[in-house]
Amino acid sequence: MTAGQYKEIIVLRIKIPNNFKLVKTITAPFNQQVVNIKRYQGESKINYNGPHITIVDDNHGTIHEFSKLITENNYSLPEDKEAQSIAKKIISNFDPQRFQELVFLEIEDQVRYFFDKNGQKNKIPILWIKYKDNDDTFSWVGIAGKGEVVEYERQAYYDYVNGRGKTEQWANDDWLLKHKDLLFSKLK
Repeated sequence: MTAGQYKEIIVLRIKIPNNFKLVKTITAPFNQQVVNIKRYQGESKINYNGPHITIVDDNHGTIHEFSKLITENNYSLPEDKEAQSIAKKIISNFDPQRFQELVFLEIEDQVRYFFDKNGQKNKIPILWIKYKDNDDTFSWVGIAGKGEVVEYERQAYYDYVNGRGKTEQWANDDWLLKHKDLLFSKLK
């Protein structure tokens, strides 16, 4: 896509394709506070695991998480050092105070995916850069080829007893589909 094919939400610094529109906004819990979940897609009907951008923020404009799965990205992943530099910039832009307290943990190779309108699975290899905060939460950034940031989450709690995330993952369609009762109560 060319620069002319995007509109940019300046405050968020997230580019949204011009053919995408806001299809749903709901309020929901996130770490025992209320957040706004905004989903952008090319289609009017919500298409889970389809191309989308989901932004989770609060009434003060703090971005808690976002996911940007809109185009297959098979470009070369950046080197670890460059990826960590990109992650630092993203976190310090979105949460400068918390950034000062984060401790780098690891970089993992992971894959995100979405299905296009023809049902074709599109894979997006990413480097997942993870940090730990002094309040026992985690923050991370997912970076695809050419340094494209495709996901971000801050202040995520982990349930060590059950071996899974404890914080709501509103930008993750697989999580949404596993928590349909919570999701559908919000969509009414």
